[in-house]
Formats: sequence, structure tokens, C-alpha cells
Amino acid sequence: MSVQIRSDKGNMLVLCVVGLVILATTTNAGDEETTPFTAVSFTHASTYAYTIPGEVVKEGQKSGSGNEKDKTTVEEGLDGKVNGRYTRWKLGECSATCGGGKQTGTRTCTNPAPSNGGADCAGPATKTKRCNKHSCDTVFCDQAKEKCDEDVKGCGKPYTKLIKTCRSERFDHKTCSDECKTAVQSSMMLYPALEEYFKCKCQPKAKKCKKEKCKFLSACLGGECDEKIKEKKPKGNKKKDEDGDDEQDESESSSTSFGKGVGRGKGRYKKVNKKKEPTEPPTEPEGPDAICSEATFLTAAGCQPCGKNSYLSNGGCVSCPEGMISEVGSTSENDCVFAPCSAGSYMTDSGCQQCGDNSFSAAGAYSCSECPDDMVSAAGSTSEGDCVYAPCSAGSFMTESGCQQCGDNSFSAAGASSCSECPEDMVSAAGSTSEDDCVYAPCSAGSYMTESGCQQCGDNSFSAAGASSCSECPEDMVSAAGSTSEDDCVYAPCSAGNYMTESGCQQCGENSFSAAGASLCSKCPEDMVSAAGSTSEDDCVHAPCSAGNYMTESGCQQCGDNSFSAAGASSCSKCPEDMVSAAGSTSEDDCVYAPCSAGSFMTESGCQQCGDNSFSAAGASSCSECPEDMVSAAGSTSEDDCVYAPCSAGSFMTESGCQQCGDNSFSAAGASSCSECPEDMVSAAGSTSEDDCVYAPCSAGNYMTESGCQQCGENSFSAAGASLCSKCPEDMVSAAGSTSEDDCVHAPCSAGNYMTESGCQQCGDNSFSAAGASSCSKCPEDMVSAAGSTSEDDCVYAPCSAGNYMTESGCQQCGENSFSATGVSSCSKCPEDMVSAAGSTSEDDCVYAPCSAGSFMTESGCQQCGDNSFSAAGASSCSECPEDMVSAAGSTSEDDCVYAPCSAGSFMTESGCQQCGDNSFSAAGASSCSECPEDMVSAAGSTSEDDCVYAPCSAGSFMTESGCQQCGDNSFSAAGASLCSECPEDMVSAAGSTSEDDCVYAPCSAGSVMTESGCQQCGDNSFSAAGASSCSECSEDMVSAAGSTSEDDCVYAPCSAGSFMTESGCQQCEENSFSAAGVSLCSECSEDMVSAAGSTSEDDCVYAPCSAGSFMTESGCQQCGDNSFSAAGASSCSECPEDMVSAAGSTSEDDCVYAPCSAGSFMTESGCQQCGDNSFSAAGASSCSKCPEDMVSAAGSTSEDDCVYAPCSAGNYMTESGCQQCGENSFSATGVSSCSKCPEDMVSAAGSTSEDDCVYAPCSAGSFMTESGCQQCGENSFSAAGASSCSECPEDMVSAAGSSSEDDCVYAPCSAGNYMTESGCQQCGENSFSAAGASSCSECPEDMVSAAGSTSEDDCVYAPCSAGNYMTESGCQQCGENSFSAAGASSCSECPEDMVSAAGSTSEDDCVYAPCSAGSFMTESGCQQCGDNSFSAAGASSCSKCPEDMVSAAGSTSEDDCVYAPCSAGNYMTESGCQQCGENSFSATGVSSCSKCPEDMVSAAGSTSEDDCVYGKKNAIS
Repeated sequence: MSVQIRSDKGNMLVLCVVGLVILATTTNAGDEETTPFTAVSFTHASTYAYTIPGEVVKEGQKSGSGNEKDKTTVEEGLDGKVNGRYTRWKLGECSATCGGGKQTGTRTCTNPAPSNGGADCAGPATKTKRCNKHSCDTVFCDQAKEKCDEDVKGCGKPYTKLIKTCRSERFDHKTCSDECKTAVQSSMMLYPALEEYFKCKCQPKAKKCKKEKCKFLSACLGGECDEKIKEKKPKGNKKKDEDGDDEQDESESSSTSFGKGVGRGKGRYKKVNKKKEPTEPPTEPEGPDAICSEATFLTAAGCQPCGKNSYLSNGGCVSCPEGMISEVGSTSENDCVFAPCSAGSYMTDSGCQQCGDNSFSAAGAYSCSECPDDMVSAAGSTSEGDCVYAPCSAGSFMTESGCQQCGDNSFSAAGASSCSECPEDMVSAAGSTSEDDCVYAPCSAGSYMTESGCQQCGDNSFSAAGASSCSECPEDMVSAAGSTSEDDCVYAPCSAGNYMTESGCQQCGENSFSAAGASLCSKCPEDMVSAAGSTSEDDCVHAPCSAGNYMTESGCQQCGDNSFSAAGASSCSKCPEDMVSAAGSTSEDDCVYAPCSAGSFMTESGCQQCGDNSFSAAGASSCSECPEDMVSAAGSTSEDDCVYAPCSAGSFMTESGCQQCGDNSFSAAGASSCSECPEDMVSAAGSTSEDDCVYAPCSAGNYMTESGCQQCGENSFSAAGASLCSKCPEDMVSAAGSTSEDDCVHAPCSAGNYMTESGCQQCGDNSFSAAGASSCSKCPEDMVSAAGSTSEDDCVYAPCSAGNYMTESGCQQCGENSFSATGVSSCSKCPEDMVSAAGSTSEDDCVYAPCSAGSFMTESGCQQCGDNSFSAAGASSCSECPEDMVSAAGSTSEDDCVYAPCSAGSFMTESGCQQCGDNSFSAAGASSCSECPEDMVSAAGSTSEDDCVYAPCSAGSFMTESGCQQCGDNSFSAAGASLCSECPEDMVSAAGSTSEDDCVYAPCSAGSVMTESGCQQCGDNSFSAAGASSCSECSEDMVSAAGSTSEDDCVYAPCSAGSFMTESGCQQCEENSFSAAGVSLCSECSEDMVSAAGSTSEDDCVYAPCSAGSFMTESGCQQCGDNSFSAAGASSCSECPEDMVSAAGSTSEDDCVYAPCSAGSFMTESGCQQCGDNSFSAAGASSCSKCPEDMVSAAGSTSEDDCVYAPCSAGNYMTESGCQQCGENSFSATGVSSCSKCPEDMVSAAGSTSEDDCVYAPCSAGSFMTESGCQQCGENSFSAAGASSCSECPEDMVSAAGSSSEDDCVYAPCSAGNYMTESGCQQCGENSFSAAGASSCSECPEDMVSAAGSTSEDDCVYAPCSAGNYMTESGCQQCGENSFSAAGASSCSECPEDMVSAAGSTSEDDCVYAPCSAGSFMTESGCQQCGDNSFSAAGASSCSKCPEDMVSAAGSTSEDDCVYAPCSAGNYMTESGCQQCGENSFSATGVSSCSKCPEDMVSAAGSTSEDDCVYGKKNAIS
């Protein structure tokens, strides 16, 4: 390589690099001389220094440069061009004084500036480097401001050890000892300035050191502190020149010279080693033979610095320790620092930033790496493995609904999540893939590019310059042709799908469409159809059904008689009144005037009226049958005339209801009369058709049966041929075989009775009699009747077979020792001393019993029934008493069962129920506990022998998770106990006691001690067991309340200054009081003085500047706002508890009351109302606040944060696919997500924007017009279409609500207070009512109640409180947990002992046995204790969180256990207050210490959870 340089004397200098020697050749006008240059050298930031023979380098000049007269210009080319060169670097101040800041340097290309076409300066004009990298926690000795002896404050233990170790080793010594060397090395990371001392003292042969820079260290370490230590840079390798610029230190500028060893000491050319020109940063030599600087190493491509996260060592790069990073060009492991950013993020000036889409980073990165081409990754990705092939190709972008093509004038690369806009005035086609696709627009605004050139945009569209297509105006907006922006779009007089007429906007009909603002609708193309209101030709589709048919879910259906359709219709149109058409007609032209009116049909002989239970439209050729179980009058005209038949076939309708057809007549369902059988023919009563009529074979006084003629019985008669006998009138009798009613005479006994010698007797079960009978007739086999039945009609098939009896819940089997015949309502007892099996059917089943009552038969003989069971004589087993009931052993009947005074696991004593002790058990109601078998144990309260297990622990100890533990003082246990029992009150025992007998009376109770004047309570922070003669102190740093009884009462002092100890934990001192650390009470401030909550001494008390209800601000006292309060002198206002409110200026929490309305609603005269769309409210608000202009919110929004910018205009609503127009009869304001319905009976056009657009519709049949709109006719009334009132049904007739004619009125089958069901009339339940004939019961208005069977709303009265609530002076209150109430209760009933219920429970059935005690909750694996900062009542299925900023101990049982946390998360409590957690630790809110990160993990100071810990190598000294 050679370089030519011309001097101002005309000499040409040629520099040639030969190996490591630079040769210089000078040329003088034709003769040439070659001279070796031996003084050329490279430094970190220097130019090549050279000396040409004959040119003198003056002292103070740079080599190769001087004054204008004798300098050689390196930059000037042969053609006179002058290349630019930078000035010196000007460095700004460091951005931080410690912890690593940034320092920016600048320079200008003016030394000289480029001229005559010369090149600009190469390299950056600015640079940034790190500065002040020492830790902010490091305290240098020079900052201590004291002499450097052994007790230097602030220098810490490492420095003190260093002083002691190296004190006797002066700087003049040749080397330091090994012990001192180790001490210095271990301290260098805390005190970087020690590096020079180490070089000078501990590595004297390794490298020349700067003695001047480490003398002060040697003096300090040797104990000579007369000279204060001055702060030094960590590396000490720079000094300043007169101008304040960085200057290369002499000790570091002795760079390796090219030609080292060549011509040394005898050349004419001296080595130039003066100050260098501070130009751009050093450019390292290239090539494999280059000599590299200290910060680079030699590679095949030349000198290279080490990359990020590595450092130079022994001629190569070594990676930083795990979790640590370094900058490019690092030269030692000291340059490695812990990575400030986790994987998936990178370091910026403002801190860690997450990597964006399609990029990734490892922990500690300063930038994110891009994913490979065509691959994408989510934001925050941590490695290239997170990159996957992009789901969207170039020219498209990802949306929630998939890939979308980039629009005109935008572009994207593969996998982009959005499209980039083309530069201004440039355009691109949709789907462009890069900015290269953007070209200057060929068409002006208002037009677009086509193959044939620029075309103007049509109506209702617009375009910017260069567009390839026109954009449509927003929905309901129009613009003129050639519009250039959306601003040219204005709201159209008619929305899309409508057109303008003189009377206003009209909807486009089927098979047509219109855009917004159209004056006419366009027809769909031939054979295509569209729905009414279609907005574009895109709504036209090929008709799926031909003319004469219509579309249904199951396909095309033919139009029926008297209707027609065009091709593609979705329904058939009716022919005009009195006109008919054949099925499948295609147009109104197919409708002709009908030859027969509605309600009749055409026959060969003319029009015939439709019969009962059928109907026809005008012109029908036949009548259609009513649906099953429905009837209609003859001549009915439509299926609407068919109503459910009030009378079944074989009966007919009368004024008093349905009557059965008599003998020799019949009827179909719904008939109003019965038809007579033809002459000489008879039928049974209730016959349903003429087919039931047969020729009569029996004479008068008899009736026909399947087996022939039978004589009529007493009190009945028949005419010839009757199939049944007629009953005599009430209270009349006749002889058997009577032939007419004349044979009936008045009877001496009424029906259901019979005559005996002693008078009239009632007929028994399963028998009956007519009036005057002398005996009772038995019901037919398998049929039963109640006692006193009057006819065979009272006999019904027995619901229960023999051996069973009828109860309200159905058939029940007769128990042992009883029996029953078929159909009885009770079982008969066996005779005394006789028994029978359950389900016996007669007394014959009773036999003499082998076992007496109260015992049962076993293989080994009679056994007595145990507790809580009973038996009758001869039983084969004992019956259990009902739940919660008990009986003594040997009980003989259920009557011996009584409600158990004691639950299972306890037993009855004179003083009440006692729990069974360890190793025993009992069933419910037991009078004593049974012992577990030998060597077996059970927990106290065990309920059966199944709870007994083999004992793992001996007496005097108990079982824990870690094994057997000895019982402590004042407790005892039997073998196998899981817990130790406490000695009775005032009694004590030694540790390991085995029974209560080991407990003796103590002279003083636990928590007190004996003194000369008697028992004295132990003070704070001490404890005693019962009978102790002195109190034991709690361990250091632990506290206990006065009267504590054991060391277990000692806890680490949880209360810092400003708080005090209570039973439920630390409570912060209230305002105007104070406490020192660990006290049990807070002291009050002096009168007229106040302090903030949590004050720690009387010094915090100051004279109160503000009264109660206000607080102090910089501008003076301010009143507390709504829902907050303050005491006098408060510096801030306290918020009311959740769901509570207070007036502005409230002075205490007592002023807070429960908010009448929750957030998202407001108070009105009629109660709480939800905030409407586009408004919001906080809890207890009296009105709703409007969202800011152009913003919307959903109904019920609770804060302004719920307001968002409205995406849709009024009359539209937001869907997943964009804005949709509101349909007919609905409306919307701007930005809503759904449309509101018009009030009932009101209508509006599609796209309506407010309720004002809703108008009353004329009213359909079955409703009537009122001032507030159409109202449906109530039950038992009807109206035609457009009626202004409803007509009442005739007397005793009813109709359903919404009936349209008197034909809908039918005779009411059910009385008032009842309603009709499939199985007959049912009484209305409580809190409901009905009028006669109702098909359902109406509910009482809200908060009102009524008795069952109520007949009108007048029977409804206001219930004081609904079930689950109770009445108080302030109104209804919900029942709390573990209680319940019925509607209207004045108090809540408690659940039975050991049972729980949810708040608001309505009956004892809601009470269940509590599976978990207070302070724990139920999980699948059993009861779990509530964690810190939560609590639960007994039986809870989850734990409730303490209010914000409050904490509680694990196992807390109520919100009262929650106290305000003294320290926030990331801090911990100390005696001097809250301290931030240090690096590599974390804490939750309110803790007294910080938790360490797991091994090999680190976290920043102030971390709040283990989630903040990341893997990283911790510093050797922390």
C-alpha cells in the first residue's frame, strides 16, 4: 500500500507500508530519493506522524504539520480538492452523578471544511458514552469527610478490612503482601480507584503504573491521612489540556511504533510523541499483519473490538457472566454489569422498553433483533424461536378477523400488523408491498385511475389525488360527483334503502334498492330479488323460489289458496277481501271474486256452511278442521275462530258448565248440545258419536251391560232399552227395577248413609249408598271410595294396592305389624302380641311374634334395638329415628324418638351437651361416649367407631405434620391424640401430662405471677404459665400483650412507631395521636393540637390549622368533598368505606351512610335509575354525568374512563363488522352498541336517531288506544283492530288477554283465585291472583304479597320485607350470614348450631353444616386457612380480601382483623419507618421483612413479588 502526499515545497512524499516499516520517498522535480520513516506510529486517536528530511518539527508543533509556511497538507489532493475534517470532540456533562449516566460529545466538520469538491468528514458528528458508572450505594473514602483511620464512617466493612490489612505497606515498598493483594482485589468493585494501587503495588512488573495517581491511596492505606483523598476516575487514564479537552496521558500514549527495533538510536528521524490532533475516533489498522490497540484483538479481517456482553482477555473475547452485559469494546470483566432489562425488552434513555412486533431480545439487550424475512413474533418475544412464519403476506396486515389487504396509497411487509402510508403526493395500488410501489399520483383529487385513463368519482364517493378507486361516503351521507374528500359528504335526506317522495322518505320495495339520498329505487336485474329496504345491487340475489312459491327454512313452499307470490318472495300476499285464487298463484291477477263466502264451501248443490269445529276462507272448496282439542262454531271463517274446547266429546256446554250427554244421545268435543240417537236405538250416557247408538234389547227397569240386561238397583230407574239407570233425585229412593222417576219417594236416610235398627249409619270406606238405602253397596273390585260416598261414581280405582296406604306424597307401604286392603288411607294394626311383615295385605298375615317390641330377630336370637332406633313386637330389624331425633335403647315405636339434645360426637350431662373426648365417640343424642377399642384413638368429637384409628403417639404427646410433639405446660393428652387438651381454668400441669388428673390448681393464673401483695399481671413483652413466680421476658425484638401466658404469645414486634398493638394485630394511631415503636396504646396530642395518622412522637403534634371536615393544602384549608371526611387538622380527607357516601365537609366516618344507589345509577323519586348511554355516575350520585363531547359509554357506566370516542353516528350501532343501521321501530344516539326499541305500539323508520322519531301505530285487534299508546285488552275482554276501548265478555264467560272478538269468549271452567292447567283447575299461589276463568295467575306488584287463592290485585298488600330480609327503623336489611327470614319478618332467625347459610337466606333449608371454621375456607382437598390479608366467616367457600391498603394475619375471621398496612409493597417496616427492599429481594404490602429471590435470581430494589425475580449472576460483593 502507498500514499502520495505533496508538500508546499513541491516535494512528493510516497508512504509505503512494507511489513511493519513505513518507507518514505520524496520526489524533487525529476530526481527521486527514498528515505525510510522510523518515527511513524499509531495511537488510539492520532494521525500518522512523520518527519521529512529538511523539515524541522518545532517544539509545540504536531509532526507533519506546522505554520502555513512549512506544513505538509495531508488532506489536499492532487487536483486541489480539500477534504473536510472534524474539530475536537466537545463533551457535555454526565447525565447522572452515579449509577451510570450518559455523556454526549459533538464535533463539526470545519477543521477544515470541505472545499473544491472535497469529501465530507467521515464518521459520526456525535457520540455517546457511559459515565459515572460507580454504584450510587458506593461510598468512597473521599466522601467520608473524615480522617482515614479504622472507624471511617461510610466506608463500610470492606474498606475497614482493607485499611487493617494494607496499613503497614507504604507506596515505596516494592510489592504488597498476598493478604493485602487479596483485600485490594476484593474491594476494587466497590472502590474502582483502587485499580491503580493494585497495578502499582501488586503487579509492579505487569504494567507501568501512574505513581502520582496512587500515592494518595498508599498514604491512606498506610495511615497517613494528612492529605484528603481526592475523587479519581475509575480508570485514571485521562488528563485535561489547557482547553479542557481529553488529552492522551503520557503513560498511555506510548503506543507500539511501526518499525520498532529498526534504526533505533541512529536514524535522522526522531520519534514524534507530542500531543495528537483529536480527530475522529481511531480507525484500527486492517489486515492480518496489523498491530492492534489495547481494546481490540487481531482477526483475519484485521483488528476487531469485542462485541456486546463480552470483554477482551488474553487476545480473545470472553462472554460476560450469566445475567450480565457489557458494551462493545469492553476490556475487562469489570465492564460487565447486571442486565437492567429482562428478555423481550431493551434499554433506552427512558428505561426498559418492550420489543415490538416481529423482533426479540435476550436479557440485557440494548436493542431488539428483527425476525428473519417473512417471519413475525409477538411484542416482547425473547428469542428467534418466537419468530414464526407470518400469517399475512406482504401487502396485507393482520386484524382480529384475519389478514386484510392494504388499501390504496399504503403498503406493508410480510407479517405487518398495520400498513404504512405512502409519502405525501404519492400513491400506490391496494396490496402494495413496499415504499417502492409508491409513485407520484397521475390523477387529480376527485378522480381515479382506470385502464382507459382518469375517471371522475361518481355520486356519494370521493378520492384524493392519485387514487386508483373512489371511497364511498359514510352510511347515510351523500356527495356530488368529483368530490375530493370525506368533508364533501353530507347527510342525505333519505338513508340507503329509501327514496324521496313528496310525503317524505319511503322504503324501497322488494326486488329494488337505493343508495343514501336517492330519489328513486333501482330495480334488481332480471331473475334477481332483494328484501325491502335493500341499499345496493349487492343485496340482489338470484331468486331461490319461482313465482307462486315462497322461501322457508326448509325450502320453497307453494302459496296456499287465496294467496300469490312473485319469484323470490319470502312470503305470500293475500288476495283482496272476497277474492280467491288457486294454490300456487303468481300474481294478484290470479285472484277472482269467490262464489262462496267465508265460513262456507262449494259443493255440487251450491254453497254449504262449514260445520262445527271447521272453518273456511271465502271461495274455499272445502272446510279445514280445527286443530286437535279445539272447536269452532258452524260457519267459522278462519283458524282464529278455533278455541280450545271447554267440553270433551260426550258432553255439552250449558250456562252452569259442561254436562254429560244423557242416555240415548251423543256429542262431539265442544258441542253446545247433544244429538239424539235414531228411533229405537239407545246409547250410554256420555256417548261421543252416533256409532255408540245400538238397538235397545232391555225392558224398562233394566239396563244393558256386556253380559246382558241388568236390573236397575235401588234408588234408580230406567226406561226400556236404557244402557244405564238414572238416579232418583236427592233424598229420594226407589225399589230395584223401578221404571220411572215416579217410582222414587223421599228416603228416611240421606245418600251416603244406610238404615239400621239404631238409626242412620254412614257408609264405610269403599262403599256407597243412595238416599234411603237400607245397606251400603261395595265399590267394584280394585276401586275405593271415601266413607259417606253416595254413588258408584264416588268409587275410583284405588291408587294404592293392598299392603299400602295413601299419603299426600303418594302410596306408602304398611310397616311391620300392620296390614291394609286395596285403596285404604291407613294401615290396620295386628292384634296384640302378633306381628306381620311390612306390606302385609290382611289380618291373616299377622302371626304371634318371636321377639317383643324394642328388640329384633337375628340368627342368634332376639337383640335389643340400640340407641336412636325402635321396633314393634316381632320385627326383623330396628327402624332408625328421624334425622336429629334420638331414642333410648329398646324403644318400641317412633313415638319414643325425641329431638336429640346433643349432636353426634357429644353426650348429655346435667350441665348440658359435652363433646366426647379423645379416643371416644358417640352418635347423636347419646347419654355417654363409647371408648375406642384398645390401642386405637380418635379425635375429640368423633361420631362413630369408624373414627377410631391405631394411635401413632403415646400419652402426653400429639400428632403433627412433622411427627409426635410433647404436650406443653398446662395441657395433657391420651395416647394417639391429635391435639392436647388444656387444663381447666386456673389449673396447671407439667409438659407431657397424660390426663386431666395431672392438672392442679395454680396459685396464680397464666399471665400473672405471685408477689408479696398477691398475683400481678405480667407486663408488655413478657409472659408466664399458671402458678409462675416470675414473668419471662420475650426474646429480643419480640413483643407480647400484657397478661400473655406463653412464649407463643411473643411475636416479632409488628407495630412500628405510629401504631399500636391490638388483639387483631397492629392498628395505626388515629389522627391527633402518636406512639413509639411497640406500644399497646397511642398517646393523645395536647388540646388544640393535631397530628397525622401514624404519628410517632409528640413532636408530630402541631396546632391545627384546619377544622374538622377540611384539610390543609398549599393554598390553605379545603373542604372535604362528597364521600370523604376528616378530623380537625387533617392533611387529607379519608374516603368513606365502599358503597357508602357522605356530604361535603363531613367530619368523621359516622357521617358515611350506605349509598342509596350503586355506581352507574342515580337517585330519583321513584328509586335508583340506571345511567343511560353516554353518561356515568359514582356510587350514591343524584344525577349522571355526561361523557365529553363526541364520546360515548354503555348504560350503567361508572366513571369517565368508560367513555370512549363514538365509532358510529346516531341511527346506527356498532357490530363486529362495523356500523349497522338501526332497523324499523328502533333508534340510537351517537356511538351506541345497540339500538333502543320504540315504546310498545309505537313505530319509527329505519335509522331513527331518538325516541322522538317513534309515533303511535293505529292499534291491532286485541288492543286499544290510550293516551300513552296501544294497550292489550285484558283477560275476559276483546277488541277489533283500531278500537279505543275493549268490550267485556258476556257474564260467566272468559277470554285470554289480547282476544280479538266475542267468539274468543268461552264459558269459564275455573273460579276466581284459580287457573286452568292440563290436569284441571289449580289454586293461585301466594303473592298472585286471578279472575274467574284465567289461564294463569298474575303476580302481585313488586314488594306486595297476597294469600293463596286471591282473586284480584286488591288482595295484594305491601310486604314489609321480602324473604331473606328483615324490617329495621331505617328500612329493610338483608339477613347476615348464618341466618334466614321469611317474607315480612321483623328479625332473622339464626341457623341451628354448627350450621351456616349465605347472607339473604330465606329458610332454614338454606342452612347447612359448616365444613370449615372461621378463618378458613373449603377446597376440594378440604379446609384451607385463609392467607395473609384475607378473612372468612365459618363455613365460607372462599376468603374475602381486606380493603385496599389493609392487611391481616393468616387465618383472620372478619374484616375487623384487617388493619392499615404500615408499608406498601416493595418496602418493609423498621424502627425508623418504611425501608425499600434492596436488590434481589421483594415484599408484599405490610410486611416486616423482605423475602430473598430464589438462588441465581435477581431483582431491582423495591420489587413487589417473586415474579420480579429473573435469572442473573449476582455481584460478588453486595
